[in-house]
Amino acid sequence: MHGKITPGKLQALRSGMQIEGTFYKGMRANIETNKGSRAKGGATNTWLRITCVEGKNRQIRRTLDHLGLKVTRLIRTSFGDYDLNTIPPGMAIEVPIKSLESQRKRGAIEAIRKSPEKPKRRMNEQGTSVQWVRHQ
Repeated sequence: MHGKITPGKLQALRSGMQIEGTFYKGMRANIETNKGSRAKGGATNTWLRITCVEGKNRQIRRTLDHLGLKVTRLIRTSFGDYDLNTIPPGMAIEVPIKSLESQRKRGAIEAIRKSPEKPKRRMNEQGTSVQWVRHQ
């Protein structure tokens, strides 16, 4: 992100905020000290590691914008229990449906519909083939 991060802004991210009638829950936010760098003209870019439990549309961009900070790059490193760094570029994994009991421990569950069997190959947005692999 670009802009000056202060302890007050970090605390606002951690405690949650309401923006234009939408409440965003608090997020875990830590400054990545080894990735900060100075750009030309003396402007600073700061890397934040943010962990959120909601996933509302443009949540991170909106909350940081509300604090006067501009997101310059977002990198998703995990999604729920799945570490995305272990999946090679252009590949996808088939995610098994977990038992409802293990998910109930995490919070409210909505009805899960079983989707029809996915084909072994699909096309992504760029028109290239994506191979589905089984995760064991």
